[in-house]
Amino acid sequence: MEKQLSQYHAGSSESMTFQVSRRDFLKIAGITTTLAAMPTAISAILASAGTHGRMLHLTDLYERPALDAKIAGQYLPDSIQPILAYRDGWVRLRHGFAPETNIQPMLTARTTRVDRIPAVVEVIAPYAAVRRWCAADAPLVARPGHGAVLEAVSALDDRYGDRWLQVALSEASNGWIQAQQVQPVEPIPASRQAYHARIENHRLTLLSENHDIAQFALACPPDIPTGEHRVIQRIPAFHRADYSGIPWRLETNRGLVVHGAYWHNQFACRNSESMTAELSVIAARSVYMLLSEGSSIFVG
Repeated sequence: MEKQLSQYHAGSSESMTFQVSRRDFLKIAGITTTLAAMPTAISAILASAGTHGRMLHLTDLYERPALDAKIAGQYLPDSIQPILAYRDGWVRLRHGFAPETNIQPMLTARTTRVDRIPAVVEVIAPYAAVRRWCAADAPLVARPGHGAVLEAVSALDDRYGDRWLQVALSEASNGWIQAQQVQPVEPIPASRQAYHARIENHRLTLLSENHDIAQFALACPPDIPTGEHRVIQRIPAFHRADYSGIPWRLETNRGLVVHGAYWHNQFACRNSESMTAELSVIAARSVYMLLSEGSSIFVG
């Protein structure tokens, strides 16, 4: 993961040191824990959140956290930078400040090799280059971003000893990615407790026995039918024409769909796509792991 930086002027920013807290980092991912005693699944997932961010597009850096401040430089799309501090919707990076909506919080990459096939894998690189065959110069088929989830159906080592994984993009289409761009999804034991969710005011709240466990900001349309929606299908990796590897998809009996989004970080706002609610990748993993088929999502 090569860090890419356009021209910049560091000024006095290099002398300032910050350390982002786990709580502040999760705010960028749209997550608010509400109880000290969290279920094991959420604790495990939140522990996998790192303190780095991926630039979603060409990102201007400001000398101070204000849109009228002087531009200090730019980061190129998909460059990876440590998050140094967070406050009031702004993120402090090495060479300046950027709005949090420009930055995708990243999962911590493990050094786990994909040995068992078939496997569910998640992208840990800034993006995965899915190619028509297992060669770096093969035509590009898809470009799922960090946190996308794919199903690996076979593996092959090339003549250089590098491992490639064949991933399913649809019933009729496959592609190949380098294994170093992904990691297997670690299984999380199913909880004996029944969890449900509530959607209200652009927040999804996880509940156990009517107690709030955690809250997640989500982008959702304004016209979701109110009342109870029951989860009828869980799909870890979903594909459509515009995006591949849409992660952690939950479908309900009334048409509501909840899944993760790796292509933006603009949650707690409106989503124009009818009946689809989008969470950050980190939040979507938590919700998916705790809401089983039959779980209720109540829309207020």
